[in-house]
Amino acid sequence: PANANVVFASTSIGLMRGVWNGSSMTWTNVCQGFIENMEFAPGFTVGSYKYYIAGSDNQSDYLPQGTAQVWEANNGIFFAPANLTYTLNSAYTYTNTHALLCKGTTSAGSHDMYLQIYARRLWTDPSGKVYEIFDTYLNKLTFSTSSPVYTNLTPNGLPGDASALYHPNRSAFVYDPIYNGLYYGGVQFNFFNITSGSNIPYIRDSYNTTNGDIHDDMHDFKVYSVGGTNYVYAAHDGGIARAPIPATTPTGPSSWTFTALNNDLHVTLV
Repeated sequence: PANANVVFASTSIGLMRGVWNGSSMTWTNVCQGFIENMEFAPGFTVGSYKYYIAGSDNQSDYLPQGTAQVWEANNGIFFAPANLTYTLNSAYTYTNTHALLCKGTTSAGSHDMYLQIYARRLWTDPSGKVYEIFDTYLNKLTFSTSSPVYTNLTPNGLPGDASALYHPNRSAFVYDPIYNGLYYGGVQFNFFNITSGSNIPYIRDSYNTTNGDIHDDMHDFKVYSVGGTNYVYAAHDGGIARAPIPATTPTGPSSWTFTALNNDLHVTLV
């Protein structure tokens, strides 16, 4: 945010920092790991920024294989693990975890982040077949000039199922300031109401839109106001689509209709 000649790319083998010198880009890996995404927030002195990245600590060619991690830096170069202590449901044994961040409210003195952790466990059905299940944990991180305050919003986790609805390599996550909630999901589109603590899965009404397909692999969500109407945009393997945010807090499944903005073009970012 402070230098237009510096570009960051989150990759499965680390955070890449590129510097443009007018004719070419020089890239440096400034933080190793499977980096899912990056967020900027105002720093604690005027004009400064904090840099946050999330993912897991093990590099991988495709799927995350390590332990969830959040890093922070004051300059986008020297990253260190953030001082966080998240908890997972002790009733399960997780083989690996992975993290994703989205930005909440910000000011010069403090800022909120929301942390989504995908936790992978194995489940054996009565016939002996083994399935992967990805549970989701949602957390609020409040940063200020003192230590960050951690709030576990879903201490028991939001359970996945054998079809891996919360697949960690198909993930999207955004804060809705209108209803103080989180839209999240990798395969489905879900809403967690922070104020009430209630979770509403599957809020989109169908797989098909008016002129395209909402494919199951979700990659990015964003909330924008356009012409006085608030929308959620979704980038996914079938294209990009949007739905107007209802006039009241989302209350039930299968209630939203998305309109495709292109036709079957794989889109990674809004």
